[in-house]
Amino acid sequence: MLADSIEAACKSLKHPKEADIHQMVDRIFAVKHNASQFADSQISYMEMEKVRSSIKKVLKGIYHIRIEYPEEQITTSEIV
Repeated sequence: MLADSIEAACKSLKHPKEADIHQMVDRIFAVKHNASQFADSQISYMEMEKVRSSIKKVLKGIYHIRIEYPEEQITTSEIV
């Protein structure tokens, strides 16, 4: 439930920065918590924090800024 909600929300971010992702994850956790969606679960606060941290780490890896490489110019004599 959390992963699906968070992934969908992060996909809606245009150019997400690490802080944007962290805010989105925290906001979704808060919304789910405030709606008592964890009330019947057996998960502890410490376990919930591990889940939150893990989700942030995975999303940071997915959305990290990649270096743009210049396009190589290939001449027709180089094509074999």
